[in-house]
Amino acid sequence: RAFWEVFLDVGAGDLDREPAGVDALVDQDIGEVVGAGGTFHEFFDDPAREANEKAWKVLEAWEKPFLTAFSDGDPITRGGDKIFQSRVPGAKGQSHTTVKGAGHFLQEAKGPEIAKIIHEFIVATP
Repeated sequence: RAFWEVFLDVGAGDLDREPAGVDALVDQDIGEVVGAGGTFHEFFDDPAREANEKAWKVLEAWEKPFLTAFSDGDPITRGGDKIFQSRVPGAKGQSHTTVKGAGHFLQEAKGPEIAKIIHEFIVATP
């Protein structure tokens, strides 16, 4: 079964491609905020803001190994890898990677490659 079908219990038939118009959901200002070292939920009217700020407090204290493996073709999370790498202590010195040729649904497009990246990270990390 597809990743999202298992975890979100939705039909896998809709997951063969990224949703049409995903690029239209990305506001240029969001990319600038993320690229400038901001977070994904920095807008005052965002109902997830409080939870996001709490999550960053936990992540900014995370000393255990932390790997980023972002897509090179996701306009929504573009630049997020650098934010995690700079703000999460456990990310320092890790062998971060960018997965080529995938979009927003990275685990759908490149599932075996992601699994290999994670496996190699676990094996190499004491």
